[in-house]
Amino acid sequence: MEMNTKLEVEHKISDLIMGIDLVKEQIWIAQGESLKQNQDDILFRGYAIQGTILVEYFNGKFILEFEKITKFDMPGGFGVRIYSSYEINNIVITYYDSICVRYVAMIMIKYRQSIEC
Repeated sequence: MEMNTKLEVEHKISDLIMGIDLVKEQIWIAQGESLKQNQDDILFRGYAIQGTILVEYFNGKFILEFEKITKFDMPGGFGVRIYSSYEINNIVITYYDSICVRYVAMIMIKYRQSIEC
């Protein structure tokens, strides 16, 4: 049997809508512990979306720009997570990945229901 133990970038979505940190769970299992919950314990809490903001310039093709960040207003609020190391006055250089910000936003639902598998 083959096993894929890597986590995808979407694991942040699972964390938000299920309330389960998959990274912690994976470490817990790697240490020989059992899962802390079973399938019946997992509740659906809402919907989430993940996006990426890139530092690129479009002129017929995408090109990473070498520029100084002069304005950088981060979104926020309940259910919004921001993953970024950039801030105002940082210099973006062309030698690295063009990802500037990853964000995850969630909307809670008023009722809870278990997920049927």
